[in-house]
Amino acid sequence: MTPVKNAKELITFNVIMKKTLSIILIFSCLTTIAQQLPNPDFENWGDSHTAEGWNIIDVFGTYYSGEQTSDAAYGISAVKLETQSILGQMMPGVILLGDINMETFMPEGGVEFAGRPTGISFHYKCNPMPNDSMLMLLMLTKWNTETNSRDTIAGTFFTQAEEITDYTKKTLPIIYASIEEPDTINVGFVSSGMTPVAGSTLFIDSITMEYGFLNLPTICLPATNDDMQNFTANWLPIPNATSYYLDIAYDQDFTTYLPDYENKILVELFFETTHDISNIEPNLYYYRVRVGYLLETSENSNIIKIAMTTEASDASNITYNSFTANWLEVSAATGYQLEVATNESFENIIVNEEVGIQTNYEVTDLTENTEYFYRVRVIYNDGEGVSRNSNIVPLTTDNNVFINGMNKDNFVVFGENKNIIIKNKEYQNAIISIYNYTGKLITETSLTNTTTKIPVNQTGIYIVNIKTAEQNITKKVFLD
Repeated sequence: MTPVKNAKELITFNVIMKKTLSIILIFSCLTTIAQQLPNPDFENWGDSHTAEGWNIIDVFGTYYSGEQTSDAAYGISAVKLETQSILGQMMPGVILLGDINMETFMPEGGVEFAGRPTGISFHYKCNPMPNDSMLMLLMLTKWNTETNSRDTIAGTFFTQAEEITDYTKKTLPIIYASIEEPDTINVGFVSSGMTPVAGSTLFIDSITMEYGFLNLPTICLPATNDDMQNFTANWLPIPNATSYYLDIAYDQDFTTYLPDYENKILVELFFETTHDISNIEPNLYYYRVRVGYLLETSENSNIIKIAMTTEASDASNITYNSFTANWLEVSAATGYQLEVATNESFENIIVNEEVGIQTNYEVTDLTENTEYFYRVRVIYNDGEGVSRNSNIVPLTTDNNVFINGMNKDNFVVFGENKNIIIKNKEYQNAIISIYNYTGKLITETSLTNTTTKIPVNQTGIYIVNIKTAEQNITKKVFLD
């Protein structure tokens, strides 16, 4: 388990910010202390891997996930984080005010902090590898003497999957879940997200805790409740918001909008930060939100991509060694990804391939009397978006390889000296197909005489299929 795994667990603190907030959050911007973080410009270093006041994660004191760099936004130095492959494991670049518990892989601790900042700003640039993203997170906590544990007072987080080539300032709102004063702050930056890829880099410089009223955008969260026709857009609540403006488009540049969702105004209580979109065609969508304040409107939030899924339907044409997987058509799809596994958790995947635009696919070379599971993902715009997994369909292959046999005594089938012998008592034209025991076709020939010898050159178990105009006979042969 790598440090980034705990980051996924850590950012789930935003769940407590949803739907449970009360009107007390209106007062969250009030503060009497304007405290800043230690060494916020990363100018002070003990050595190239030790930024004063901060902790750069290392392995065995040998492999460091970050270092000092002269490539700075301001001043003479900044911090560079890079994801590396260490001893066969991915090690994201991590710097934070606290520490990481190497047994639980959870961030803990931080530095003493008093006050209630309304936001945090930092300068960054990044180059995430494909399918990777950087991550920033902040937590304000307070020790609870009654429970002997830390309560989360507030927090925020940010991810970025696209390359940022020049230092860019990012300001994020801090969302409060309590009117309590915090006593500790932990801020962390990670070069990789949930699927770390070696080579992803992140540069951080010039961090500022913001105070007072800020015209800040919200942070959009991943869509939920998505299926073939519906999804729910989500974002974090902003104190002092009077409304929200929701855009949903077919492209990430927001040039073509879903009807009725260009600058759609949502006048709701500030903590009502979800919106259901229903009865739409399955497609690749993008959404963003702006915050309406009393006299002005914020900039756009981050953009969330939602690729709607399909529905897998029952398998058909089930035999002892094959079946046909089926699913519902999505007209906007440019392809589908099929996964087949031998367990419902898909830990043992035997098929994982793109199958084109068709809505069914024959899966072969299976084992008789065995349970299989399949699911499908929708591919949009040749890979620009890929949906979550569909529902899972279970099935069991046939347990009888001797199918559709009639008048089998007309044929005698046996093995001899690594040859399969077929004798036809009453000669008739027939097609002979030889399969190994996994169902793979070995050879196919015509029966042209009353006796046919077919060499296979290997011992084992074989399935012999004989097709005539009136019969379809399958027999098992053992070759010693």
